[in-house]
Parts: sequence; structure tokens; C-alpha cells
Amino acid sequence: MLIIRLRLLLTLTLLLAGSLSRGELSPERVVVVANEADPLSLEIAEYYMQQRGIPERNLITVETTRDEAITWEAFVETIFNPLRVKLIKEGWLVGTLSNKKDREGRVAAAVMGHEIDFLVACRLPLRLKNDPERLSHLDSNTIRKEFFTNAACVDAELCFLAVGSADTVGFLPNPLFHVEQPPLMVRQSVVRVARLDAVDFAGAKKIIDSALTAERDGLRGRGYIDLGHKHPDGDAWLTSAGEMLEALHYPVSWNKEKEQQGWKERFDGAAFYYGWYGKLEDSPISNPDFRFAPGAVAFHLHSFSAATVRNPQNRWVAPLLDRGAAVSFGNVHEPFLKLTHRPDFFMEGLIKGMSAGEAAYYALPILSWQAVFVGDPLYQPFKVDLAAQLKRVDAAPDALSGYVVLRQMKALRAAKDYEEAFAFGVEQYKRVGGLPLALSMARQYKLRGGQRKALELLQPWCEKEGIDLSVADWGLLFETGSYLESIRQVEMALAVYESLMRLAEGEYSALFDYYPAAIEAAHSLGMTEQASQWQSTLTHLRITAEEEGIKQRAAK
Repeated sequence: MLIIRLRLLLTLTLLLAGSLSRGELSPERVVVVANEADPLSLEIAEYYMQQRGIPERNLITVETTRDEAITWEAFVETIFNPLRVKLIKEGWLVGTLSNKKDREGRVAAAVMGHEIDFLVACRLPLRLKNDPERLSHLDSNTIRKEFFTNAACVDAELCFLAVGSADTVGFLPNPLFHVEQPPLMVRQSVVRVARLDAVDFAGAKKIIDSALTAERDGLRGRGYIDLGHKHPDGDAWLTSAGEMLEALHYPVSWNKEKEQQGWKERFDGAAFYYGWYGKLEDSPISNPDFRFAPGAVAFHLHSFSAATVRNPQNRWVAPLLDRGAAVSFGNVHEPFLKLTHRPDFFMEGLIKGMSAGEAAYYALPILSWQAVFVGDPLYQPFKVDLAAQLKRVDAAPDALSGYVVLRQMKALRAAKDYEEAFAFGVEQYKRVGGLPLALSMARQYKLRGGQRKALELLQPWCEKEGIDLSVADWGLLFETGSYLESIRQVEMALAVYESLMRLAEGEYSALFDYYPAAIEAAHSLGMTEQASQWQSTLTHLRITAEEEGIKQRAAK
């Protein structure tokens, strides 16, 4: 019962032997677990260990199903028990084995602690199926209906490899939750688990490489906060996370409308994305060509967001990672709002110097439930600070350099050095160029009465042909068109919208936003015939999209 499980964890917490400061994570203390029956699992494990310098002896294999879903019986017999036995025999868990098993069939052991910074599950089964028979000895009247289940995330159950057995119903409080420096015995009560998983090796490699790239070059880009207004607590968490990004001087876009952030809002250079309760198909992220900035932290709070992590077009966690994010977290079943990761605490943990894996456990209120963290737990998003990134801009500017310049300009403005910020932007634009910096500087020139210079900066992006921008940049280009309209440069804005209609060909959701903008601009310029032609095209596109949608639904 939940009460028994709570007492178990309380007992562990009371065995404190004083507090030790949080030590640095070490590859020497990372245990990697792979599935012998899945060559892809072994390939992912090998690549990760090579990239992080994890010793070969740290690889432990089990033999289990390749499926994402697993029964409790199979989990205990093919994953939990073999893993507990091997971890104890190889000294990762400090304790002794018993020849007895508990009610669930788990090998009993007396464990006094462990030597594991993180256990990384490489493409093991993801979620445990509910097994009512294992709950038959419990009185359902003593447990809330929503929690009378043993459906759970595999990783969340592996967290308790180092503790005694308990009923599998419901959840346990996480003793690491919002504790910066947990006492030794508290740390020893939890084996922190992270996951590397994807539909194929290329997908898993992308996750690993994304983190390594950001640790080398710095996490560069912008933040995006999509509130959604579904519940005050969720909005408050996302708002707090966004405010922390603002304090770090990252440029941040806020969507405070009920509608999910869509194709008209900018989404370029996304280094941080926090959103909740929207449909993937309504987001630019649904497009397989969308790309996050290397090292991006991407989180969308939604029920069953991690029901699969191997389908890049399903739920949220898998698509976020497939599009280039380095880390994400979610839930394999219904978590309930207050039992899921807190994005504000995750940000807080990163700012305090934690790795992404440490921050994930700092942000998670409960264990033995639905949560999963996918990504390299050793990843340090803020390993390269702004000063070092600026030096790299001087030495080797690239496509992301403009975001570093914008962050520094924001820092200077925060210090009220407004003219210095402007002068810095003027000088750096000559070096790095790019639309993100061009639009920002155009606005600055306009505020200073330099509209001619503002238009000069934006003119190259107003060509009807030849503009080649990525999917993630379409919203930025649309914002450029909207800005041009706001300063009465409708003809230039129309050219921008025409470029977007060309770029977005085949992406109906985007076209449904871009065509109306072009039609309205054409009308304002007296181009009624052109506006009428585009209206006819838009109507045809809507009919076509509806017909294709009907066929897809019928095929399911």
C-alpha cells in the first residue's frame, strides 16, 4: 500500500549520516545497461560509452524483449533481477544477495548503498503494463482510484534497485526533489536512471551529439514559453522557467494566448522550449524538417507525452528529440499535473550547476510512477558561458553567432548601457549577419529615426525568389513581414509572404496562416485580382487537406 511505501522511504531518509556536498558526476561511475537481444541497444551503448569515455567494464547486459511495453513478470525476470544480481556481484550495489524473493518475485538483497552516479538504459523496454492480479492483495478502498495501478515507467522502477522491496501500486516521494545537496544516505537510496532511446541508431546518435556539440560551442539560441492557460500551476511553472531564461539574458518569446504557438510565431534558434497541452500536429515541431539548436532543452507537458520514444511523429518526447533537442522528459501514462517534472525546478537546477540528469531528479516530485528522462545525464548545458561564446564569435562566426550577439546586447541593456548595446550590435552585424540580428537591428534603427537603414537591413529578406530558410525560420520571416506592415512597408511585407507561401508548399497548416496574410496585404495594395487568385488557391488547399485527413483517419 502507499502507506507502506511511504514508511519505507521515510526510514531511509532518517538514516542520515550528515550532509555531503554534491560531487561532480564521473563517467567512471556511470553504468550503461543494454539489451543483448537488441543489436541496436548494444550499438547505442557502445557509441555513448566511447563519446563519454565510460570504461568498458561499466557495460551490463540483460536479455529482454525489444518492445517498448513489458509485463511485470517479464520485467522482474529479465531486467530487474538480472540487473540487481549483476550490480551486486560487480560491486556497483554494496550489499549481499538473498536466496529469497519478495511478493513480486524480485530477488531480495540487503543493500547498504551504491557506487552509481547514473544508470543509463539504452533502448530497454519503456513502460510497464498494468497487472491487476498483482494488486489483488490490496484493499482498493484505501487508495485513490487514480493511483490504484502498477502501470509505470520501467526507469522509474529501476530507481529502487538499491532499496528493499515494496508494493508496486502508486508512487513514492522522491527524496532528491528540490534538494540541492542531499545527505549521503538519501543519495544512496535512489539509483538515478536516464534513457537513450530512438527508432534507430541515427536518432540516438543525434541526441548524444546534440549535447556534446553544445558542451563544446555553448548553448546558443532563444527561449520559447508557450503557456496555454490550462491550469494556474502549470502556467506558473512555465512562467518561472521563462523568467530564469530572461535573467540569463537569453532572448525569450512568450506565447500568452490560449492557442498553441503556431506557424505565425517565430521558432528560430530554439535552445529552450517549454510548452504544454497542445497537439503536436498544430505545432511547427510536427514538421520532420524542423530543427532545434544543438543542445536544446525541450519539454512539452502533456499526458502520455512519452508513451513511445521511438516514433518521431507520435506524442511529444520522441518528436522533440528527433528534431535535434538534447534532452526531454515526459510520462509514459497519465501522471497528473503535480506528479510530473517541474520545468521551473529543472531550470533552477541547471543554473545551480547541475547536469541535465541531476536537474531532472531535482525537478521530479515522485518516483516509481510515470516519468522518464531521455538524454545524456552528464550533459551540462551551461558549460560554456556567454563570455566564451563571444570569443568564439570573434574567432569563427557561424549561423548561431547572431543569437550570442543578441544575448550580449540584452545583457548590456539590462545594465542600462543602451548605446553600447546598439553600437555592439551594429559592429557585430557586419561580422555575422543573419535575419535574427537584422530584424533586431532594424527595430533599433527605426526607434532612432533611421528607417532608411532599417529597410536596408531587411531588403535582402524581401525577395520573392531565392530566399532559402529552414522550417524553424519561417515564423521569424513571418514576423519580419508583420513588422514591415506595421511601419507601412506593405509591398515589402507582401514579398515576404510570397516567399513563405513558396517555402511552405505542401505544409497545409503553415499555408493556412501565410495565405490570408498575403491576401490582406494584396487587397491593401489594390491588387484585387491577385488577392482573388490566392483566395481560390487557399480554398482549394483547405478542401484538399480535409480530403487527405479523411483518408488518413479511415486508414487508421
